[in-house]
Amino acid sequence: MRETPPSRPSRTADQENFPVASRLLRADVRPLVMAFYRLARAADDVADSDTLSAAVKVTQLEIVARQLGDDIAGQCLRDLLVAFRWDAEERTYPSWPALVDGYCAHSAGPVARFLLETHGEDPLTLRPGEALAAALQVLNHLQDIRDDWVRLRRLYLPLDWMAEAGVTIDMLSLHVSTPNLRLVIDRMLDGCAQLLDQARPLPRLVRDPGLRAQSRTTVVLARRLLRRLRRGDPMADRVALSRMDWGLAACAGLAAGGWPLVRRLAGVGR
Repeated sequence: MRETPPSRPSRTADQENFPVASRLLRADVRPLVMAFYRLARAADDVADSDTLSAAVKVTQLEIVARQLGDDIAGQCLRDLLVAFRWDAEERTYPSWPALVDGYCAHSAGPVARFLLETHGEDPLTLRPGEALAAALQVLNHLQDIRDDWVRLRRLYLPLDWMAEAGVTIDMLSLHVSTPNLRLVIDRMLDGCAQLLDQARPLPRLVRDPGLRAQSRTTVVLARRLLRRLRRGDPMADRVALSRMDWGLAACAGLAAGGWPLVRRLAGVGR
């Protein structure tokens, strides 16, 4: 009998790899973002449960979907629930475009859209914002390749790339990356690097100084995590950001926010 692993603990906003509702955001916007985050996290916990059946998960997610309104928060949460339902059903993705343009467009893109539209940002920010969100999503999954498979039978590696590299399912339960699996990981990191190139204009396009600072912080953290994943083995141990990574990214973010952000954080001109 296979031993049932313990349930994955729910994460809070402060435990995420990347800032979601940081103190950099405007005081009038942050409660909205936190409420959005809490509801999204609660729904994600349903999809991530290793005690509920797929049918029960889907039913509970559909109940949540029916209660959502037609405002921007409701629309974005409804898109998120599509991805959570796919997670509950243990859907796989035949190619990189299917993962990025299908799954990530629902699991990450709505968060970027919600943040940007809630702040009243120009529609020109949406494309780089969604590219950044997709890169973050894939990087998170690369950190958790083994855990996602062993605990939840989740697979986010493009099936065609696995087949080309000769990666078999049993390799996902090992405590070290095989050369075959490493080829797929590196190929996905190359894809993330391209997404981050697409996201590069985002901070300078964002008008709000707090959101601009958070965007810049997130871009820096994503690039640093990408470099760590290139050097480390996520199958052997969870590759994570360090305090230095966060410190350097925070400095870059504050610099991007400039004097208006300093005045906001100091409580001047509110």
